[in-house]
Amino acid sequence: MIHRDGPDCYIDNEGMIVPLSPNYTSRVVLIESEKKYTASTSSSPHLERKQLLKMLQLIVLDNFWSTQIVHIYINTQEEVMLSTKFGKHQVYLGSFQKLEDKLKRLKLFYQVILPEKGWDAYKVINLQFDKQIVCERE
Repeated sequence: MIHRDGPDCYIDNEGMIVPLSPNYTSRVVLIESEKKYTASTSSSPHLERKQLLKMLQLIVLDNFWSTQIVHIYINTQEEVMLSTKFGKHQVYLGSFQKLEDKLKRLKLFYQVILPEKGWDAYKVINLQFDKQIVCERE
């Protein structure tokens, strides 16, 4: 996880924050957060880290998402934006709510719309609204 005003860190499998190692670099999804997280002193992660961990698990356990999603940005209002490996678009999820539904809609978008329109036809794919995919053209 990259912080603008603090030390960078990793999130482990339980959602706990751990400091970077000077001896090892892990291949992980890059997370950039405007909120500052520090090494965990409590035995359980906060709610927003639990939501982020759930999202990371959904990404890592799916071959398509683990290849396509390379960067997660979280602003101070805990709104989520994804950067992808293929295509010049950003994916705006809004809140962490209904992640599975949002990723299903995004996968449908990739399977049905992008083959027709092209990977670079849109600059923003917005999934924050229930049962909708709103796109902003390039």
